[in-house]
Parts: sequence; C-alpha cells; structure tokens
Amino acid sequence: MGSKKKSKLIKWFKKRFKLVVYHAENLESTGAYRFNRFGFILINLIAILVLMSIFWIIVVFTPIKALIPGYPDNTIRKHMITNKIRIDSLEYEITIRDNYLELLRNAILGIEPLDSTINIVIPKSAYDDAKALNKTENYDAAKNLYKENLQQTEVLSLFPPVKGVVTNSFNPATGHLGTDIVPEQNSSVYAAKNGTVISANYTMEAGYSILIQHENNVITAYRHNKDILVQQGDQVKAGEQIAIYGNTGEYSTGAHLHFEVWKNGKAVDPEIYVKF
Repeated sequence: MGSKKKSKLIKWFKKRFKLVVYHAENLESTGAYRFNRFGFILINLIAILVLMSIFWIIVVFTPIKALIPGYPDNTIRKHMITNKIRIDSLEYEITIRDNYLELLRNAILGIEPLDSTINIVIPKSAYDDAKALNKTENYDAAKNLYKENLQQTEVLSLFPPVKGVVTNSFNPATGHLGTDIVPEQNSSVYAAKNGTVISANYTMEAGYSILIQHENNVITAYRHNKDILVQQGDQVKAGEQIAIYGNTGEYSTGAHLHFEVWKNGKAVDPEIYVKF
C-alpha cells in the first residue's frame, strides 16, 4: 500500500509540462519550455532564496534599515549609549561599595586585605547619624594624658587607648596587624580619636571588639576586651572610656588589649603614632 502511494507521488513530481510563448501580434511561436513539477518547485525556491538574500544585504548594509519600523534612530542610539555609560558608572560605584564593605569586614575580623591599595571613603552621613555621648568620669584625666602625648602623635593625633607594656608589636608577615599592650594600672580602654563607633560586638576570634571610624579615612580597632561600654552608632571623643580590657576570644593568649590602626584600608603600625 505504501509503495503505491510513493509511486504515485514520484509520478506526480515527474509529470511533464510544456510552456509555449507566442508573439502578441502575429501569434507566432517564439519559444517552448519543457519542465516537470519538481523542477518548477526547485526553481521557485532558489528564486525566493536569492530575493531574500538581496533584501537582507540591502537592509543590513544600507541606510534603508532606518526606515524599518522599530529600528532605533540616531536619538535612540544616543540614549542607549548614554544609558550604557550610566550603567558602567553604577557598576563602578557598586564595586567601590563592595570594596569598602570587604575592607570593613577585614578590619572587624582582623584579616589583612588582599588588596591594600584601595582607598575607601566613609560618607559624612555616618557622623551625622551618630548619637552624642556624655563625658565619662575618666574623661578629664584621659584628656590630660592625651595632651601629654600629643607631640608623639602629630600625624594622626592618636590618644593612647591604654598606658602599659607592649608585649607583641605590629608584624604583618605573621598576620599580627596590631599592637598588644598590657596596661600598667587601670583596666580602662579609651578612644584613640574622635569618631563614630561602627562596630561593637563579640566574635569568636577577637572576643569583645570595638571599631571606630575617624576622619581622614582612619579606623581604630580594640580587641579582646572583657566588656564594652559603647554601642554601634555612638559618637565618642578622644580619651573617652569605651571598654574594659580583658582576655576574650580564641586568639587571645592572656589579659591585654590588641590595638589596630587602619589608614586608607591598610593596617599600619600603631607604635608609629602612639606612645604606649
């Protein structure tokens, strides 16, 4: 049954026709053309492909494409370019924000950043949103101590967070990004400079820790405290009591204060700016 249908289909394609062309005036034959259905269909397909190719070339490579409905004109293309530039700028701003958050995370966890050349800028609104703190009972005494050490801290004008013996100095090669100090007498920890508390919490590694953002892109960190006396968002002054030094966190090897100074996203040696 199937072979009969196939045979009929082949015969249908092979059926031949004759096209005779006559002169319009004297009806004389000017030509005769013989073809079958298969050849007729094939010629038409080729002609359609050729016409489509010619149309595509005209549209793509000539100004006529601007006449096609929906095709962007010069004004639309300018807007597209402008939007692309704005998107690139937005991506750059997002990258800056991500870099800042990464540097801040590194400062909180005490990790040396992979790229320490990135400059970060804290928005001024961070200071405007901070709460004001009253002076503590130790502020006046701390202020006097701050004045005594001002000559040794001319660059950053940092107040020593504690006075005591340095037991472990700054050494980036070993991953120690701060200075360890054992206080001589009292157990209070003071803010090294006016600023805003950006972190005051407990971590497994550093124990009770405080980070303060200062002007000129400076961050100070106070780690391994026994207790903290400020909260995130508090505005503190140089020499203001912010914590009680102690021995908390897995990285602590005894009662001391681990003090760090970060400038422009890079950890620097606190002993350059502070006389403990």
